[in-house]
Amino acid sequence: MPDRKVARRYAEALFAVAADCNEVDAVEAELRAVVDALWGDTGFMTLLSHPRIRTARKVEQVRRLLESRVGATTLHYLILLVERRRIAVLADSLDEFSRLADEARGMVNAEVTTAVAATGEQEQALRAALERVSGKKVRLQLHADPALVSGLVVRIGDQVIDASARSRLQAARILMREARVTQ
Repeated sequence: MPDRKVARRYAEALFAVAADCNEVDAVEAELRAVVDALWGDTGFMTLLSHPRIRTARKVEQVRRLLESRVGATTLHYLILLVERRRIAVLADSLDEFSRLADEARGMVNAEVTTAVAATGEQEQALRAALERVSGKKVRLQLHADPALVSGLVVRIGDQVIDASARSRLQAARILMREARVTQ
């Protein structure tokens, strides 16, 4: 958990700089590309996090590899993470940066699990209802889970709305157990 707090602080600082330079979208896309590429290359990540390799060499490798591929803001951020020995928080800082960017755009992520796959029409209606309730644009992720029996479960941020038959059945089961215990 402490790494997540560190990642949040770094992401907030980067977001402030990117917003001042009007580069939020570009920085987010560049960071996503770097995370996708670096997390797949265990050799490069080992180099960047190895305690016996000098920081100057790590910075040189980051510059050599990324200088022509990312903007100055992103490059300086990556170098800062390397110099401060915080490269391990890169993926978490991207998550936090994306959350801040979405917040600034008035966008919210909603994960909806239904008992059966939703049709295109149902998806549009659900998105419209969630946008009306949240007051923000909704990026919708739909999943089907037959174990719900019927209904749906909606997650927006850290709020969960469980309108599934499974949860109602579980609640009824608990009430029945409690009723037996009190008799």
